[in-house]
Amino acid sequence: MRPSVGVSVGVLLAWSGVVSAGGLDLPDNGSLGMGRGGAVVARASDPSALMHNVAGIAGLSGFQLTLSSNYQIFSNCYTRAGVYESNVNTTGTVFEDSTYNNGTTAYPEQCKSGPYGTVAPQLLATWRLHPRWALGLGVYGPNATGSRQTFDDRVTLGGGALAPSPLRNMIYEKTILLFHVTMAIAWSPVPWLRVGAALQPSFASFGTTTMANGSPTSAQSPATDTRTRIETSGWFLAGNLGVQVLPSRYLALGLGVHLTTTAVLTGSASATANYYAPMASRQVHSTYSVDRMTVPFPFQARLGARFVLPRRGRPTLDQPVTNAREGYDPMTDDVFDVELDGWYEGLSRMAAIGLENSGRIDIGGTTIPAPARVNITSNFNDVYGVRLGGDYNVLPGRLALRAGVSYETAGMSNEFAQIHVGAYQTTSVHGGASLRMGFLTMSVGYAHFFMADFTADRGQRSIVSAGGPLEPRMCTATSSGPDACTTNRGTYRASLDILHLGFNARF
Repeated sequence: MRPSVGVSVGVLLAWSGVVSAGGLDLPDNGSLGMGRGGAVVARASDPSALMHNVAGIAGLSGFQLTLSSNYQIFSNCYTRAGVYESNVNTTGTVFEDSTYNNGTTAYPEQCKSGPYGTVAPQLLATWRLHPRWALGLGVYGPNATGSRQTFDDRVTLGGGALAPSPLRNMIYEKTILLFHVTMAIAWSPVPWLRVGAALQPSFASFGTTTMANGSPTSAQSPATDTRTRIETSGWFLAGNLGVQVLPSRYLALGLGVHLTTTAVLTGSASATANYYAPMASRQVHSTYSVDRMTVPFPFQARLGARFVLPRRGRPTLDQPVTNAREGYDPMTDDVFDVELDGWYEGLSRMAAIGLENSGRIDIGGTTIPAPARVNITSNFNDVYGVRLGGDYNVLPGRLALRAGVSYETAGMSNEFAQIHVGAYQTTSVHGGASLRMGFLTMSVGYAHFFMADFTADRGQRSIVSAGGPLEPRMCTATSSGPDACTTNRGTYRASLDILHLGFNARF
């Protein structure tokens, strides 16, 4: 009974950072944003403005429809500090004949397995029905480090010895789906000012897997490991607010804010005891309900300034609009532009996550109550960044080239670092192009993200065992075993490549 209680509590505690893996935005959604390093809050060229600064859609002519998608290749690796504990119990497991637990075998580096690439599509539309008014509608997800990530729960060491994964007590599998249905309106009361707002009914679905242990005195023993999977989903409200100020033909200023309510999700959890048994018939399965999971999503804000060199004799960005189907078009009317943005994400808002559960857990002929309530705390840092990018119109109205760079601070804390949270300090380089043929513009953007290695030398994630997470006083050689209270102590390294392809139709 006690092992199962520990398993249930453990997987819920491990959830403290899952949401941020789908919530931390990178520069940036859309072909324009991807090619310019995310510097797009003061510029509106297509319906991607619904994501960056909703006020900008008031400057888009006629009816426009954008279909685009990111394709990501994300590499993520972890090397746990220390060595495998010696003489742990492997009886009745697939590791029974292995020699990994000799007290000298260092934890190997472990990298995520396939699928390496994930797709993140966007479908967006805008309609300027009046020279001063525009509507927008679409659906998109945040630009984060992939919706799927899987690490193997066992590894093969040098010499062919089989060993349990050194990161199995963290969240080693995740499946995330998050999207915003967006309904927007923008207004330009005077030629130099635009304001906009969007209401976003949003959906989130999270699935994660971790391993907990049933014995506090042998917490790193695979013989008493239990695999636990939790899956929750639900709708919540979010929204975008935006302002663009156009003080002259050469300058545009922009402010975009993304807000979210606290999401309330529901779902279920499943536990598999004797997970490492040589035969699946020896495994014991049970489920219980997650009745309420409250997640306070972070908010984002960006502020930018854009310099424009107008093309002689063409409309300018501050020029009054008299026809809803015509007006300023950056790809046709500019020689070039350059923009500098500041970025902020209030990730520390996710200070607490709560879960309420019901049901009973079957541990093989005996059932016990699932933990009724679990309160989770985290230690994420707010994220700050800067984004710089611009366009040059090689053939006005036909071909544009763009480039950009960005930098963001790390949101991951030293004490609570986790492999599923891609919140590294990041520097990125971007490039892209747009080719227009009649009413259709085809765009491509590419970015490489250099993610600084992160060393968690003060890691405090402990193995969860009977009664909950181990306490430091229990992590001794004569009790639970060395390093059982520092499972996340080690080095994390990652890199990311994103290719974005988009099509925009103007009518």
